[in-house]
Amino acid sequence: MRRYFLVFQKVLVNNLVRDMEFRLNFFLMVGMQSLWTLLQIAFLEVIFLYTNNIVGWTKIEMFAFIGLYRFIKGVFDTFFYANLMYLPENVNRGELDYHLIKPINALFLTSIRRHYFDNLGHIITGLVLFVYSMIISQVPFSIQ
Repeated sequence: MRRYFLVFQKVLVNNLVRDMEFRLNFFLMVGMQSLWTLLQIAFLEVIFLYTNNIVGWTKIEMFAFIGLYRFIKGVFDTFFYANLMYLPENVNRGELDYHLIKPINALFLTSIRRHYFDNLGHIITGLVLFVYSMIISQVPFSIQ
């Protein structure tokens, strides 16, 4: 298990170095993702100027929903989406054979090969929006 963790760590660092090669592009993409979340918040603010709830959902509940959606989407897009999208291409080009001859589980290696950290904007803004809405709504929260 330690070996898999070390491989995962090395792949993460490698992908982060790849993404940070063009730092301005990286930070612009993170900023753009954050801007999309802010636009969704502004859209909800405009809607809730004219109503108190939408099908029983209050503004704070909608913020929590959007925050959780953005967080989950960010995690999926950062760690899994690219690997799923490149799987058919890897099979067609014969690059999947490269994973099969390695002395590590091929499914593990295929699943963690690419990460796109420019989706951190989704993760950060989603988490901040979700935590903010939970604090405002005073929902008791505990980790057990």
